Amino acid sequence: MKKADLILAAVILAVALSIAGSRYVHQADGSVVVVAVNGEETARYSLHQNRKVNIRSDGGYNLLVIENGSACVQDADCPDRTCVHEGKIRRDGETIVCLPHKVVITVVSDEKSDVDGVSGR
Repeated sequence: MKKADLILAAVILAVALSIAGSRYVHQADGSVVVVAVNGEETARYSLHQNRKVNIRSDGGYNLLVIENGSACVQDADCPDRTCVHEGKIRRDGETIVCLPHKVVITVVSDEKSDVDGVSGR
């Protein structure tokens, strides 16, 4: 590699990092966690109220913990437990997915209402 190639690579890397960092910094905190099982929304919970929710699906369970403005899956009985290792989410659009149980947990900004309930099926 020549010096010009290294400079070009460094510039491209710097631009990519600044774009990625900018998107993360400007991403707003969410206010609601939306839970979907089998592609259907089953519940919405405020990120402003600490709680533990046991999410049941045909495949098993996921323990959702909402605490201090963030949410995480603390326990699950799925084989790989990837959802447990995904960590905390709090920003608008962040998601935790449990494929074996078909559970998707997404943070959204819901300025209109701070809904805390379960929709009927």
